[in-house]
Amino acid sequence: MTTPQAAYAAGFLEGSLGLAPGSLRAEDVPSDFVAELSSVLRGTPPKDSATPSLETQVMEILAEMERSSVERDGFFVRKARWPHAAPLAVCLTHDVDNIERPREHIEKVKAEIQKAASGRSKPASTGTAPSADASGSSAKQDRENQPSFLSSLTMETDL
Repeated sequence: MTTPQAAYAAGFLEGSLGLAPGSLRAEDVPSDFVAELSSVLRGTPPKDSATPSLETQVMEILAEMERSSVERDGFFVRKARWPHAAPLAVCLTHDVDNIERPREHIEKVKAEIQKAASGRSKPASTGTAPSADASGSSAKQDRENQPSFLSSLTMETDL
């Protein structure tokens, strides 16, 4: 009789070893492996916590499956999870799902870049309607005369 633990262990081994689903019968999984896997999944420490005992057992099961398959069929087929059957892969990532900034921040950065580019001090826009500054130029004229690298920071305020 097949226990749910043995069936789970068979699926675990198939997934871990890159075997086709259904290629490993639950009754073929060693009972000591089933017991230790079940125990560890319930939170009990492994029998020998000084060594990777589950991994060692998985590799022993793989070696036995390969040996018996080659003897019986003359070949052994397994799907490698990573290129060149590497034992692991690394994926470096970071959170980029929120990249928007408030309008005030964009205007402040824009003003700082304009100040650095022109060498003169210019107050940051508050996002209100364009008005003429002391020299009589409008915000729209300023945008037309700004360096090209500032174009990505330009926000249309004129309608």
